[in-house]
Amino acid sequence: SDSDTVRKLNPYRIWFYDGTIYIIGFCHLRAEIRTFVLDRIKMLTILDETFTIPGDFDVTEYMRHSFRVMHDELYKVKIKVTPSWAKYMGEKIWHESQETHTLPDGSLEMTFHVAGLTEISRWIMSLGPEVVVVEPENLKLMISDGLRNALAQYEDIKIEAQTHKVPQKSV
Repeated sequence: SDSDTVRKLNPYRIWFYDGTIYIIGFCHLRAEIRTFVLDRIKMLTILDETFTIPGDFDVTEYMRHSFRVMHDELYKVKIKVTPSWAKYMGEKIWHESQETHTLPDGSLEMTFHVAGLTEISRWIMSLGPEVVVVEPENLKLMISDGLRNALAQYEDIKIEAQTHKVPQKSV
């Protein structure tokens, strides 16, 4: 959130992922295991207290449904990849829950079970016109809104209708 909070945290794991350091641990404020970005912590006080990491805590299991880092409600996400990108997309495991099916037209249907939609929506938008969301409906809306907002940032660019090329500016 945008507001600062004071929290007591039992750190279970310090985790480096994609250029960022995270702390995974039990947050006493929310009474649950949470993930925090180390760089966002403004003040740290080490308490003269001890705690025991629960024997059933497994960081791999904790991270299992995250598309990257975030945790949220579990969603079934289904996308359709164009035939021209199906081979490339099908060569890689993007998430451990991934299921893929080649459709008669050569396109690829991919299904994921992920915790939260924010990270997977950004990934889908990065693939541009090569991917379309089949379900869930709220992810379609997120993608549509995100693309509209991105396009709005370029409204002042004039494209030449005949050549479909962006005019070059002289330097």
